Amino acid sequence: LLYCACAIYLESVLGGLNQFPISCNIQTHCDVTCTKTRMDGELVVLAENRLINTKEDVADIVEQINQFENLVALKLSGNSYSEKAAEAIGIALTKHNLLQRALWSDMFVSRLKTQIPQALTCLSNGLITSGAHLVELDLSDNAFGPTGIEGIETLLTSQVCYSIQILKFNNNGLGIGGGKILSRALLECHQEAADSGNRFALQVFEAGRNRLENEGAMALAEVFEIIGTLVEISLPQNGIYHDGISALAKALGKNKDLQILNLSDNTLTEKGCLAIAEVLGDLQNLKIINFDDCLVQSDGAKALSSALQDGHQLLEELHLNFNELDTESAVEVAISMNNKQELKLLNLNGNMFGETGIEIIKETMESKGQLDILGSLSDDEGEEDEDENEDEDERSEPEETDQTSLITNGHSLEVTINNSLSFNNPVTNNRLDELRVQLGNHPSPEIVSEIFVEATASYSNTMSTNNNVHKFIDECCCPLCESGEINYFIDQLLVQTGLIKSEDKKFKPIDHIEGPLLALLYVVRQHYFPKDSRDILITFVSRSNTPLDSNIDLRHKLLASLHNT
Repeated sequence: LLYCACAIYLESVLGGLNQFPISCNIQTHCDVTCTKTRMDGELVVLAENRLINTKEDVADIVEQINQFENLVALKLSGNSYSEKAAEAIGIALTKHNLLQRALWSDMFVSRLKTQIPQALTCLSNGLITSGAHLVELDLSDNAFGPTGIEGIETLLTSQVCYSIQILKFNNNGLGIGGGKILSRALLECHQEAADSGNRFALQVFEAGRNRLENEGAMALAEVFEIIGTLVEISLPQNGIYHDGISALAKALGKNKDLQILNLSDNTLTEKGCLAIAEVLGDLQNLKIINFDDCLVQSDGAKALSSALQDGHQLLEELHLNFNELDTESAVEVAISMNNKQELKLLNLNGNMFGETGIEIIKETMESKGQLDILGSLSDDEGEEDEDENEDEDERSEPEETDQTSLITNGHSLEVTINNSLSFNNPVTNNRLDELRVQLGNHPSPEIVSEIFVEATASYSNTMSTNNNVHKFIDECCCPLCESGEINYFIDQLLVQTGLIKSEDKKFKPIDHIEGPLLALLYVVRQHYFPKDSRDILITFVSRSNTPLDSNIDLRHKLLASLHNT
């Protein structure tokens, strides 16, 4: 108390001497703490996981906003605000036309998705009324989905955002629909700014973990191409495949000041890498490239290394972890880094080098005095042939447990793989009814893939019970296609059948893969199944070093059906 009293006294004495930072903690009656800093004009409501429901709960925060002169930044992260609380804050913001940074991540925990748009609208109205000009808007870690974007669409197209430089929409669950709404709003803002004589010069755009997929990525690519001022693009873990990557690549070429490019945990493949390689020559300001876990593969890595060979003197980090690279392609990458004087880190972990390959790569880096910038190779998966033999050994071992942790796309989920499934007898109607109960109303793609495997374990093209199984499969997959989650379901299914490696090394794919994969072909032929998802399947079914190597007939059957659909 004495400290706070002294701080307040000094603040009143020093007045406008902003060079002296003064801060104090103010405890409210609802135990919400605010930190006030004069030097940078920032008011922070400390993250305490509080539910702020009423106008009374938020009264002290509102008072601090009202009393704060020259408010430049407001951070509300780490507590949960109701619509009433947001309305009160929005009214207080109408008096602060100097506000530049709205740091509003993680502020709607436990709120219904239908409540969040209204709360965002209240906050937006306050900013619009104030006449503020934002430089940064951070709404990350608010799971509001497409409806949340609708709540701030008016804000994004208003004069408040003509000056925006930093936009962060990480982990919002936008999906394809939300990505398209956001893209339209940004295009409108760009046009409105230009019509009013202003320049819309967005520099940083982050939208990781949003399930944007190809369509969402293509919509954003249109925005990036028109803007042309981006210095950072971060779109990790969005289920984007080579079509979406190619669209993004074209847009990247228009942003010649780009310094940071993060597309990790999407699926580039060789096609996506070739598209990016074509524009890398125009991106000489790149400092960080992150393509971790992107299925770059050896040919894709060679295309990238060739494009990076000359120039790119500002490059500081290159991340290519977990991409199925062989030693030859990794050496080409290493050689392409030889003339990069600013390089601080080359990450090649989790690929397929083996002990001999690791030594070759280290010798290559050491010969140019760059060994110290080579990241750890402790998770190397061994040479391709060696890895295949290990997989065969693992599949021949008896199962000791029916519980395994499936880790994919950054999430950990306990799933039950029923290793006592009958692969000879078709699933009964009674069992299908039981599985329907397990599905529930809104099952995740992970749960659907697990149940799908059991329902189709003994599936064949000639089963007499196929009509019932087909009906059940439609019930599983049609909603996922409608919600844009079908590619996540495919990822999970390919992990369970061994066509994609799980990040959990203890995870063992099912032994009998023919039933689920043949059943998946039925799904591909249905009207609700999207074309780009079929292309994804072709990519993975065509790959070598999978269980399909020992079942050539099944691979041919799958590819023939996929290409003829």
